[in-house]
Amino acid sequence: MFVPLKTINGIFLPANGFLDETEKGDVVGVGGWIGNYASWNNFERRWFELLPSEAKGDFHYTDYWHDPKYWSAKWSHSKRVEFMQQLAELIVEHTSLGLGILVSKAEYEETIPEEDKHEVKEAVYFCLAHCLRLLIEHFDTMPGQPPKPLSFMHDRKTGKHEWIGGWYTFVRNTFQHKNILGDLSFGTRAEEPGLQAADLLMGELRRYREGHESKIIDIFRQKNNVLVGRPTKDELRELVRKAYEMMQ
Repeated sequence: MFVPLKTINGIFLPANGFLDETEKGDVVGVGGWIGNYASWNNFERRWFELLPSEAKGDFHYTDYWHDPKYWSAKWSHSKRVEFMQQLAELIVEHTSLGLGILVSKAEYEETIPEEDKHEVKEAVYFCLAHCLRLLIEHFDTMPGQPPKPLSFMHDRKTGKHEWIGGWYTFVRNTFQHKNILGDLSFGTRAEEPGLQAADLLMGELRRYREGHESKIIDIFRQKNNVLVGRPTKDELRELVRKAYEMMQ
């Protein structure tokens, strides 16, 4: 279910992460990247250098592939795939850990006991909480002391930042004794390469879950430490049970 891989950059330095969520049809998910400050600074500079001038510093996965007015529309399919591979290589070169989970909303709702459905949060809440819990569990298995609290930035989306902030705070308080989750802020994707990298990850994970071959996911698997959740229905039921235990 989860795919752990080799770590490239040391995480035991002051670090932060960038998160994004995706929702298309029945599929919903949350994920992103973590890296140390020095690596993120270098990543931002090189990301802007790699993007063509007409991009004006912004990459958006859905528009990149589907918007006929987007800066990539004039490119051939093969050129777009090649450029995506360059972006993926740059991401894994500068990050320490990638994580994400994608679930079926229908399957998620089916796992909720009937008596609890009036209290149920939407699937995206579960995905955010599970991503953070997955991160915490990952650090529990690593030798040495956990890093200082990781600060996160999430993509600011109209009508969503309040619930994201509230739910993040709940999870952070639940695991406060572990001192891993720090502050959460919100940023604009067009201004933050880290959020653009998170958007790329979630876009590719969504396509991968739909059964499409992905050279980008292959790059992430080969060259970075990526924890990816694509639970079966039975696995999802167990994860939801653990989430409910956490909320008690």
